[in-house]
Amino acid sequence: MENGLSKTDLVNKATIKAEKINGPILLLSGSDDKVWPSLIMADIIEQRLKENNFKHSFQNIKYENAGHLISNNPEVNSNFRTETINVDGKDYEYEFGGTNEGDFKARKDAKIKLIEFI
Repeated sequence: MENGLSKTDLVNKATIKAEKINGPILLLSGSDDKVWPSLIMADIIEQRLKENNFKHSFQNIKYENAGHLISNNPEVNSNFRTETINVDGKDYEYEFGGTNEGDFKARKDAKIKLIEFI
């Protein structure tokens, strides 16, 4: 997953210019996200904001043992760990990462942080 970030020309083309956002930013990521490198990418955004003297507040909140499912319903502790996607008639299974407990704790805290942020 991180190998894709080594393709700097493509990363630069796809980069969202977060430093141009005219308002506060809240970043939430799981340390074990298996879908995309959310923690690394949130750190990159944070660094860009600092380097560009971002005028608004921002938070980069990282959750240990959490995967890609930290945005799901915080009231439900699910054993849902994988998903299947069909591409051109072929099924591919992928993992969300994290643990049930890690995701559950992250979802509960992320809901609180989001309400405070708004």
